[in-house]
Amino acid sequence: MKSLFQDWDVNVGNPKGRAVLVFWRLCRAIRALPGGLWLLGSPLLLLYVVGVEWIMGIELGYSTRIGTRLRLYHASGLVVHPEAVIGDDCILRQGVTIGYRQAGEGVPVIGNNVEIGCGAILLGPIQVGDGATIGAGAVVVKDVPPGAVAAGNPAKVIRAQQA
Repeated sequence: MKSLFQDWDVNVGNPKGRAVLVFWRLCRAIRALPGGLWLLGSPLLLLYVVGVEWIMGIELGYSTRIGTRLRLYHASGLVVHPEAVIGDDCILRQGVTIGYRQAGEGVPVIGNNVEIGCGAILLGPIQVGDGATIGAGAVVVKDVPPGAVAAGNPAKVIRAQQA
């Protein structure tokens, strides 16, 4: 049960973020049930699609791999590809898109402790290193090294990690 609430403490004062993430983790657990047992939870899966995806505008599929303690700030207009990987202790803000440029091309893998600013777009088979920061409105189509700050369209590293 604790695993359902692993994002709870980092989303203090953010009831929407808390609700979305608990619901997402519950649906992910239901979908992972063996055989056809997941069908017993299909009403909740449908409620997730209608409530979170259609009404709230948050596309966060339950096959997406997300680490612990994800923070969602103002989570609307959020689109995350089902095959994307998001590490531990990351922050996503409103309007973030994480996906592919062309079908079958591959999707971003985001490390731990990564902060992604509002309206940022991360596309293609890229790696975002641990501790990186992606600026608001950035369009990231190339790897971002650990600890770097990337901003702009197309995104460029504007500050590298200090040695």
